[in-house]
Order: sequence, then C-alpha cells, then structure tokens
Amino acid sequence: MSEWLSGDFRKDLNKEYLGHWDLPDGEDLVLTIEGVKMGTIRSQRGTDQKPVLHFKESGWKPLILNVTNQKSISKALGTPKRELWRGRKISLYEGQEPKSDDGLAVRIRDYPPKVESYICEDCGQVITDRDGHRAAAIANRALTRFGVYLCMDCAKSRKEAAESEA
Repeated sequence: MSEWLSGDFRKDLNKEYLGHWDLPDGEDLVLTIEGVKMGTIRSQRGTDQKPVLHFKESGWKPLILNVTNQKSISKALGTPKRELWRGRKISLYEGQEPKSDDGLAVRIRDYPPKVESYICEDCGQVITDRDGHRAAAIANRALTRFGVYLCMDCAKSRKEAAESEA
C-alpha cells in the first residue's frame, strides 16, 4: 500500500524553476549566484525568453528573473552588471505579489546578506582583516577585479600574473 502524500503540491507541479513554496517557511534563504542565462520559459501563454538566475549551491532550482528581482539584486550588490553578480550572495524570501494566484512570490532583499566569513577561492583560507583593511573590503575588491573572493596574497599573485602576461 502506498504512503499518504504530504508537503506543498506546487513542488510537484513546478519542477524546473524556484517558487516561493520552495523557500524555508518564514526565513531568508542565502544563496550564491553562479550566473544568469537566457532561458526558454513555457507558460499557459506559450514560450518566451527570460533571464534565469542559477545558484552555486547544489539542490536549488534556478529562478526566473523578473524586473523587480533584477532591480533588487542590482541594489543589493551595487551594480546592474550581471557579470559582476557571479560569486555574490543574495537573500531570497517569500514576499507579496498581487498578480500571482496566491498573492506571493520569490523576492530578493535589496541589501546584501550578512556574511559570517569570506573564503579565498584560490587558497581556501578565511579572508581576514589585514593592513588596516576589513576582510569584507578585501574580499569585495577582489570580487570586483577578478570575479571571485580572494585574500590579499592571492589577489596580489593574480595581479602580478596578469601583468606579466601583458
């Protein structure tokens, strides 16, 4: 005999993309942006090309990006340039959407999530305050220049390598 089903039925219906029903109840979900790609989205009105946000963390479906969420990401990360969003963390939550069937949707906080620590992509060490610079400033400067979080030593090595190639 089969078991009784439980959980939100919409998780079974919407298997391709993230919906508000996939988020933890009453909590923000902090995820790392892998990148944005154009995707062919099927709906009751047909198909359309829309930007789709992909996450580095495994097990999370991609999110179809509407204008509201793109503006929130841009504000939170300080740039409208999608290529600079890669590797950055955002907070997703269940928010109001009057046009949806149930009045809810995935929303993105327009401020960055509080990050406990930054990890250098090259050496794997925790990025710490150094030479009068805060760890967050070191990590974010490297992210802007190189597209990943780097400690001061690894950022210096990458800069020197780029200069020697030029």
